[in-house]
Amino acid sequence: MSNFRNLMAFEHCCPGAGNYITCYAAFMHRLISTHMDVAILQDNHIIEGYQGSHKDVVVFFNGLCCNLNYEKQFINYEKLEEVFKDLTKFCLSDQHRWRATLVRDYFSNPWAINFFIATFMLLSLKIIQTLFSVLLSYVHPPN
Repeated sequence: MSNFRNLMAFEHCCPGAGNYITCYAAFMHRLISTHMDVAILQDNHIIEGYQGSHKDVVVFFNGLCCNLNYEKQFINYEKLEEVFKDLTKFCLSDQHRWRATLVRDYFSNPWAINFFIATFMLLSLKIIQTLFSVLLSYVHPPN
């Protein structure tokens, strides 16, 4: 934590250094609220290589951003708010919620995906067979 705080202090002291670490810390502080948030981020390889528990990561980012005075001109809050609005809009859209539920509940392992593909192919072939049978009976009606 001290390395991050030192880098954030360096960014505040040196105007040409930018504000990348401070913005990252503020973003992660707003993004991570519970240990479940950390689990999702680690499962998607956004946070990697941390040896502690998920609760330690929450404490880390909450401790990193406490007692720091963020200057409005130093952190682009408008950009962070825009990212959070886009993220919230994405998460609340019905299409993405349905897809996430479908993947979580029905396609959580590769066998389920293979079974779905095989079933879809067999059903498609059966529909094609039925269509050809109907068309054949119209073209060559039985005597």
